[in-house]
Amino acid sequence: MLLPCLAVAVRRLHDVDKSGWWLLIGLIPPLGILLLLWLMTEGQPDDNWYGDSPKKQFRIALNEKSGDTDKAEKKFIPFEYGKAYGFSEGLARVSLNRKWGYIDKAGKEVIPFQYDDANGFSEGLAGVRLNGKWGYIGKTGKEVIPFQYDDACEFREGLAEVYSEYANTYMTIDKTGKIYSFPI
Repeated sequence: MLLPCLAVAVRRLHDVDKSGWWLLIGLIPPLGILLLLWLMTEGQPDDNWYGDSPKKQFRIALNEKSGDTDKAEKKFIPFEYGKAYGFSEGLARVSLNRKWGYIDKAGKEVIPFQYDDANGFSEGLAGVRLNGKWGYIGKTGKEVIPFQYDDACEFREGLAEVYSEYANTYMTIDKTGKIYSFPI
């Protein structure tokens, strides 16, 4: 019976973007209250480092078109896009005629369909590929970090990993594009 309880507690911690190792603070009585608060906190609506959110929308396809719906089938992405991914930070990345853009939860186009590839938003920025190079845009579609990388990952705690084929290495950049660390 202990193992299933531990598994559920770890999953709850993951829902609030905390590592399962935080269970160990429950062994220290005054800090156990913090653990209890985390276990009672509502989970994040979007995916996090530990996986899909239990509140996540479901991706479904119909006649080679994609759409999304939540468990109650209240919000959805209409079945008019080639591909559609769940909402992250209020915007969903969708493709139309092999170009990627972003729509809001009302289905309104927020960022035009002009990118060759796109990632979801994290910390206010999304990695997008244009003419073979990756850069980052803000939620209005404005370029924040120039298109100069061969690969781009999502931001986490203010930093993102990018790949430069020219330098033949991955680097860590901050939200201004400044190189934070460069492997030797």
